[in-house]
Amino acid sequence: MLRIVTAIRLPRTSAALVVGFLLAGCTNAPASDPSIAPTGAASSTPTSVPTPTASADADADAAIPPDRPTALDGPATVENAETVAVYFQRLYPYVYATGDISEWKTLTDPDCIFCHSVLSEVAQLEQVGQRMRGGLITASDVTALEPDPGHVFHVTFHVEVEPTELLDTTGAVIQSNPASVGTIDTIVIWEDGTWVVRGVTPTQAS
Repeated sequence: MLRIVTAIRLPRTSAALVVGFLLAGCTNAPASDPSIAPTGAASSTPTSVPTPTASADADADAAIPPDRPTALDGPATVENAETVAVYFQRLYPYVYATGDISEWKTLTDPDCIFCHSVLSEVAQLEQVGQRMRGGLITASDVTALEPDPGHVFHVTFHVEVEPTELLDTTGAVIQSNPASVGTIDTIVIWEDGTWVVRGVTPTQAS
């Protein structure tokens, strides 16, 4: 696990989230709960969900919120679950770049450890005036299982993450992190007419 050297001390369980920017740290394994084990029919064809090419040099890229997909309004289909899972991860660099956690918080289930770790870290960065730059995500090969039809969806996809930089209050770079690739496993729930994310497990490619 990588460590970050900054002016703040992040919790041991979540510090690597900022460093690895999604792929090297704290997880909330979707399959750990038997009620949401990944069994069931997968979507027939892996979906490619490209994101705009970006550079970590362009601060405005991560600071622009991703487009809100209509899938957030339902219905509870495999395709919509895939879209929601990818959208949630596209919010990741945005919340670190801007401190705007409103949409992330709305989609966060109370039991999502990963999601709440992000909220905690962003709050700590805000307190000391630090922020992240870069880290835009390109998703591909998106597939989903539906262990509880119409309710629980287990979405897996490949990600490529742009380089990131941690900036201090003056805009000076404190730490740089290279681009990375890996996979994201996400449990999304359709409940009471609303999508929420219950678990996220990022795995960095070896």
